Amino acid sequence: MWIQAASAGEAYLAVNILQTLEPKTKATVLATSTTSQGLDILKTGLTGNNLSKFIDLKIEWFPFDMPVTIKKAVKTINPCIMVLLETEIWPALFYYLKQNKSKIFIINARLSKKNFTHYLKTKFLWEHLAPDYILATSRQDAKRYQQIFEQVTVNTMPNIKFESIGTNTSDSKPLDQIKKILPHTLPLTILASVRKQEEKDVILILKKILRAFPGQVVAVFPKHMHRINTWKKRLTSQNLNFHLRSGITSPLTSPGIILWDTFGELKTAYGFASVVFVGGSLKPMGGQNFIEPAIEDAVTVTGPYYDDFAWIKNDIFKKGVVIKKDNWKTIAETIINALEVPVNRSDRKRLAREFIESNQGGTEKVCNKILKSFDGYM
Repeated sequence: MWIQAASAGEAYLAVNILQTLEPKTKATVLATSTTSQGLDILKTGLTGNNLSKFIDLKIEWFPFDMPVTIKKAVKTINPCIMVLLETEIWPALFYYLKQNKSKIFIINARLSKKNFTHYLKTKFLWEHLAPDYILATSRQDAKRYQQIFEQVTVNTMPNIKFESIGTNTSDSKPLDQIKKILPHTLPLTILASVRKQEEKDVILILKKILRAFPGQVVAVFPKHMHRINTWKKRLTSQNLNFHLRSGITSPLTSPGIILWDTFGELKTAYGFASVVFVGGSLKPMGGQNFIEPAIEDAVTVTGPYYDDFAWIKNDIFKKGVVIKKDNWKTIAETIINALEVPVNRSDRKRLAREFIESNQGGTEKVCNKILKSFDGYM
């Protein structure tokens, strides 16, 4: 079997699959990645200690998708099964795999609206380069794949990401540092992963929640660090005083704004928050991960746009694990209500955990499909 993980996200999925896979007889597995980060994750996560004794594993770079290179790679590797993760659709690879009579699976498959439009325009090409089987992470993704590959069996599966959510422990270093700067007597509101296109709306949210509930600390986390200077100007122009996270050396003793200019601390900071608004969601930019703050028992709010996280399913909103609102005003009102009437944090954590557990099982489904296919070759 050859399993390809483009970058970090897909590499974690590949690690989950291969750690769970239990072939009945010896199986040679090649795991590849397109990025150095992906390779590092594969090498770290896939050791002899956590793999079946029947798996003979090799880890290599993924070859560039040029016909001459791919032709040679497929001939040399000669895979019975090719497993591609999420949105890996390579024309040269598919062509030579079909020539080689290898089975092609796209697993944990998702297809953004932008990519769907692109592939739909070249549908005539993919009719002759179709995979054998697709397991998509949402009905929407399954429908999109089915329109491109009409003759292929497309089913849905729980996203494998559900099985790793909340399993990573916080790094003790940022945890200790954040503890030292946050006041323990004031609620913390986080405006997280704010994108350039929604900055004006987030300023409005910030002003409204501070006016209605001044006794809080609000931490603003821009999605990209190069926006920090712009945020400085925006806050200053609105007469909003703020502290730079990098400049705080002792616990804050009064309410205020923290402009978070230190990278890599957002997930840890979620554990201290009373309320979190997750950005990338006020404009059509795909959204950001709103499960992470929810499992830390914070009241979690997102805007109406979350196309990249459609796999999470609308049940998360129906069950109240995450709150979805349509615009900045209703988001601000939700934050204010959560601050004025605090909810039971343990109840929120239980709800989030139950939701995650009810959506697990994707890895097992994938492994069963792979093993069933292996049986045809052994």
